[in-house]
Amino acid sequence: MKKKEIRVAITGNIACGKSILGKFLEDLGYLVVDTDLITHELLNSLIIKEEILNICAFYNINVLDTLSGLIDRKKLAKVFFENFELKKKIENILHPKIKDEIESVKIEGTGIMFVLIPLLFELNWQQNYNYNILVFCSPEIQLERLKSRNPDLSEEDCKRRINSQMPQEQKKELANFIIDNSGTFDQSKKQMLEIIELIV
Repeated sequence: MKKKEIRVAITGNIACGKSILGKFLEDLGYLVVDTDLITHELLNSLIIKEEILNICAFYNINVLDTLSGLIDRKKLAKVFFENFELKKKIENILHPKIKDEIESVKIEGTGIMFVLIPLLFELNWQQNYNYNILVFCSPEIQLERLKSRNPDLSEEDCKRRINSQMPQEQKKELANFIIDNSGTFDQSKKQMLEIIELIV
């Protein structure tokens, strides 16, 4: 008898700790798909790269790293938070392909796949998963974490990026499970293990 496949989406706003919990799950032996990595691979694919460069050129914006010949993700991220129209055009190219990549992954072993999707609720993709987990932290910690990992960004830029996303309180209303990542990593791991016990 085939083991039931369980798909779990992990979401959360910028600098709230999705990735570190994803790594924890990988270390436990679970299948983890990171949509940020899928996006990175897509940006490096020739056809997608050319489409994005053409869109940016229309707005007289250059996001190409001349040394590597690849799209500079930092330049692209900056553009995303400054030009909503351009952002939507690029997302319309990327999101269907990201969804296809996720759906092509075969679930083996534990029978559970965790997928890290920052924009889960914004895209209304939650219905594609058996469960979803929201990782959140306090606004003060979120800002400090974002500033720490992006020292080249001003505090104003950091706040702009945080405020561009759906508010955490609104996402809590849509979540099946919530992990408060404001404390220690051990506390967050404990919350994750408790959720796994409930869904397997």
